Amino acid sequence: MVGFAVLAIAFVQRVGGHVRMELLIGKLHGRPLWFLESLGSGLAIFIVSILIPYSYDHFYRAFEFGDSTIDLELATWPAKLVVPVALTLLLARLGIQFLGYVRLLVNPKLPQLAIPSLKRPEEVAADEIRLAGATDDANPRTK
Repeated sequence: MVGFAVLAIAFVQRVGGHVRMELLIGKLHGRPLWFLESLGSGLAIFIVSILIPYSYDHFYRAFEFGDSTIDLELATWPAKLVVPVALTLLLARLGIQFLGYVRLLVNPKLPQLAIPSLKRPEEVAADEIRLAGATDDANPRTK
């Protein structure tokens, strides 16, 4: 379960699928937008870089003690290693994203690289409808 919950964070960050506060940022364009986005990414980098050593310490302590389940004595320390690995992937993703925002902050006319390509809610709904229609066409029971 840890893998499903934690390993996908960097991917969700990449596609911009995470929960965001779009009330203010959605109305901004150009340098103010890229400034706030880089500020948010920088704050996330700070938080994740603090979490990584503590999550690794938690894993290492479980590894040293041979942490396991009570009944079947299955080792639980491998699942605890997933958290610092996933946070390290997230830190790398956030670093790339931060550099992309700083690049756009310096020159907003450059193409948008290394940042999430966010879609408006209407575009997301249209994509989901199109995808649902494509799966219905492929299903012989719906014909």
